[in-house]
Amino acid sequence: MKSPNVLSLIAVAISAGAVITVLCVRCNSDTDWDFDFYGTLIGVLSLLVTLLVGWQIFQTITMKDEVKKIIFTVKSTLEDNIKAEIDKAKKYAYASGKDSFAISMFESKLFGLSITSFFEAIIVWAEIQDDENLRKSVSHLDSAIDALKKAKEELSIDEELRTNLLSGIVKLSDKELRLKYTKYITGLKSTNDSSQ
Repeated sequence: MKSPNVLSLIAVAISAGAVITVLCVRCNSDTDWDFDFYGTLIGVLSLLVTLLVGWQIFQTITMKDEVKKIIFTVKSTLEDNIKAEIDKAKKYAYASGKDSFAISMFESKLFGLSITSFFEAIIVWAEIQDDENLRKSVSHLDSAIDALKKAKEELSIDEELRTNLLSGIVKLSDKELRLKYTKYITGLKSTNDSSQ
């Protein structure tokens, strides 16, 4: 038990003991009980004030527990929200980095690296639901795919990267894009095929 509860119980026990002692002493005396109006009124008011103070003490103790529960709930919610925002910021930074890398690879005419980096950025943009950056990356990716075709080069990827890209592309909400890129990724040659 907490100390405020113990102190309250001790105070109630002492009060009850005092009341019982006074009644026992008064009952054993030979004098008559003479009740007057003011004495009765003061006694009733004293009892009411005592009950009111006791009720306030009880409510304060109960309120402390409720406040602790509310604080714990708010704290947990804030921690979860902060973690989610930090995670989103990390993913945003990762996708931005992949996007920038892909653009620089595109400008360097390294279309294969550009395409795989754009795919990785698109997957993260879809995951964090950043539609504006997703559209930009999709536009850049389409340009890189067209440039690869014009250069008459073929892109080969290893099976692990293919699996990762396909599992990420499934997260795209746009069904048309999902189908288009799934078809493109599955149609790419495997690095295992090109080494033979």
